[in-house]
Amino acid sequence: MNRNIVGGRVVAALLGLGLLGGCESAAGPTEPGVLEGLTPGIHAIVVVGNRTGTTTQVQLYLKKVQLDATVSSYQGEFSYDSQGLTFADAEIPQGITGAWNKTADGKVRFAGAAPNGVGEGAVLTLRFESKAALQKTDFKVKMEEITAAEDFHSLADQLVEKEQPLFSRLPIE
Repeated sequence: MNRNIVGGRVVAALLGLGLLGGCESAAGPTEPGVLEGLTPGIHAIVVVGNRTGTTTQVQLYLKKVQLDATVSSYQGEFSYDSQGLTFADAEIPQGITGAWNKTADGKVRFAGAAPNGVGEGAVLTLRFESKAALQKTDFKVKMEEITAAEDFHSLADQLVEKEQPLFSRLPIE
């Protein structure tokens, strides 16, 4: 079967089955220590980036460590401290077909797919209004599904689950 047809079906399945619960990109130098000593697998990394006035950009990366598979699709939930942060908007980067949806205060569901791979960049960019500096404890990421481009097998067993995602104030690329 043609890879584009299979990839299109993966995207259609993600978006068409309602896995998003009603749903609808940037980089630079690395913060020392964030990527050091990571165990093999796929790590969720939250990067706090550009701040304009009280608006702060936050990006989610899926960092592969000692893993040869190419990520073709992903789905999850991004949680944030709704007491200290006001969600403004989000976007899925160009080249990835996907959607996001704020399902409740403090929760944004998201999914994306790219049959030839999502690449190494951010898989989700969010913007928040905040008066204070953002902290690691302001965020949680729960990845629910992740698949490989090579044969569309699940990579869920490669996800490195942590109470809080890795956190950086500088881009990781």
